[in-house]
Amino acid sequence: MSFDQFLDPIPLPGLFVLIILLLVFCIEVGFRVGVAHSPKSVKAQTAQVRAIMVATLGLLEFLLAFTFSTTQRHYETRVDNMIEEARIAGTAFRQADYLEEPAKTRVKAILYQYISDRVEFHRLIKQDRKPEMLALIRKAEDMQRELWRLSLGIGVDGRNAVELKARKESFVLAVTELIGV
Repeated sequence: MSFDQFLDPIPLPGLFVLIILLLVFCIEVGFRVGVAHSPKSVKAQTAQVRAIMVATLGLLEFLLAFTFSTTQRHYETRVDNMIEEARIAGTAFRQADYLEEPAKTRVKAILYQYISDRVEFHRLIKQDRKPEMLALIRKAEDMQRELWRLSLGIGVDGRNAVELKARKESFVLAVTELIGV
């Protein structure tokens, strides 16, 4: 285990409690050592201990502020990514209307199942059920490959070739965005 991953196995609430206990322990040890090795001027000692405690609590406040800021940013990024994925999936679903049968029906069925599985995936995240999550990830990758295969297999026949080519390109772009999310 390298030093940069030293604290990774410890959950954040445990790390928080560990830091608080370490701070309280250090303050107490410093106070006891100070009482044992100094003259009995209580007012001067109390002022020094309060100054150290205020400085330590100020540092703890900054640590908590940075932690909450990082957590908030992570949450907002996750929500933004979910919204973006829903927008892209909706675009791909609408673009599928431009396809000819039977590709249209197959693509819409895959997209519907993909979105249902993504909703299920987020439910499993809340329940922390990793084996089912991994199975859904593999299934989503298979569906993405199938969508990609279908999007590349859509042919442009002689009828209205320019319009069909534009529709195919817009659908391929939508699928590419969905896979890239």
